Formats: sequence, structure tokens, C-alpha cells
Amino acid sequence: MTVYCYTTFVWFHTVKSCSQGDRIPAKIRLQFKWGSNQKKMKLLVIATNPLVRRMLRTVVAETASYLCECSTYEEAMANYDGFRPDFVLIDSALSDNVRVASSIRTADPRARVVLLADHDDADLRSAALRAGAYRYLLKEDIPALIELIKRG
Repeated sequence: MTVYCYTTFVWFHTVKSCSQGDRIPAKIRLQFKWGSNQKKMKLLVIATNPLVRRMLRTVVAETASYLCECSTYEEAMANYDGFRPDFVLIDSALSDNVRVASSIRTADPRARVVLLADHDDADLRSAALRAGAYRYLLKEDIPALIELIKRG
């Protein structure tokens, strides 16, 4: 698992203490000074492909303040509770994508889970929404993803 703390143009890999009182596990606590009008946005990205994680990290760099990356169902579930992200972005290529969405929504009914797909698959869309996904978006629709995250 990798957690990033973003500022406008700089991101830190260093683990530091957290003075903001966030419920983030000790091993991934980060220190960040917030402006009075800046919202603390936390995202959990779940994707097996490191290139997809990198693409999403780049896309949300100016929107997210904290980003936690996981590559498996087990890793995502182990870290969800302590991290409590504002949004969970799940790559449709993850074999357990619907199971992850369902498990996260069971653990936290207020969770906003977004399934990101390569192409519009009616069966996958239907299964994801039945599992409690907040949205089903295509990876090519980056502006919609950014707008969704900005609206919070």
C-alpha cells in the first residue's frame, strides 16, 4: 500500500506524524498544513495494474490531499477502515471489483464507491450499482471523474 499527501505541486512519500486528528493508521500517517478554505479530500484507489494506479494518481493530484493505493481486495479491506476515504476508485479490471464495492458499502453505507471501466458493459454496470457503487464511469471520461471528486 502506498499513501501520498499532495500539495499543489509537491507530493511526499515520507511517513510523518499526523496532527490533524485524521483516522489514518499509524503506519501511513502524514503531516500536512491545511489552508482555512481547503477541504481534506481522501481517495482510495484499488487497481491491480500499477499503470492504472499511476494514471489515477496523476489525474487526481490537484484534487486529492491524501491518496491510498491498494492492489488487492484483501489490502483494500485491511486499510479501508482506518483510512476512511471520501471516495473509493475501483478499476474494473480488478477481478473482485463488485465484491470490493459490496464489502466496502456493507462496512460503511455512506461510502462513495466509483467503478472505473475501460468500456461500457451493461452487466458490469448493473452489478456494480446493485452492489452499492455510487457511480460507474469510463476511464476515458476523466473530466467527469474530476468533477465528481471536486463536488465531494
